[in-house]
Amino acid sequence: MAEKISKRELAAARKARAERLTSEIKSVVKGSGWTGKLAYQLAYRNNNGMFAAVEYSQRDPDLNSGLKFQCRVKPMDIDPLLWQILHIDGNERQPLSFRSVGAFTATPLQVECVEVLESDLSVAAAGFREFLDRCSVFNPSALPDFADRVAAIRKQDRRALFELHVVSLILEGRFPEAGVLAEEGLVERWSSKHAYYAEDAAKGNYKTRPFAEMALRWIGETTAKR
Repeated sequence: MAEKISKRELAAARKARAERLTSEIKSVVKGSGWTGKLAYQLAYRNNNGMFAAVEYSQRDPDLNSGLKFQCRVKPMDIDPLLWQILHIDGNERQPLSFRSVGAFTATPLQVECVEVLESDLSVAAAGFREFLDRCSVFNPSALPDFADRVAAIRKQDRRALFELHVVSLILEGRFPEAGVLAEEGLVERWSSKHAYYAEDAAKGNYKTRPFAEMALRWIGETTAKR
């Protein structure tokens, strides 16, 4: 009969494995053209105008059954426009990694996901380096129909990636479609981001408004100036 492992021993083994994994990932990220944010288990870069973040995780820390890699992307102009709509100043001065881990950022679109069924962490980490190289091709020219790709994902879950969809439509100059989607999102309460206007705050009113409402106002004001 196999000896039963205590919860404390299991936790210690899991922690040790996670530390070894961090060390292995750090070594393969170095010199790859990507920057590691290993506390968040990801690497990121600007792919010539497309923000790309690659996340890694253990498939099952207790069974040593390999790693899972996910690549998520969004145009570099997405977040600055989102912040403009939400009247949020200062975020553009944050480091690039903020676009993946920071608050009030658009959730990026997943474009690749693989699982490496390898218990040897050095071999699995080498697979991560290969995955980074694969994800280096995701730039704006490789994904010209970005808003439509987001729309295809949202058919499965209408609440998912709502802000990303609206802003990507605006970036592509599809203002009427963005307005219709924002109106639908306002009715259905799809907004995951809420903020307040500076003019309201100046009057002592800090009532937050959903992204959909603020997007509709931004679209209306912007189209009126065109």
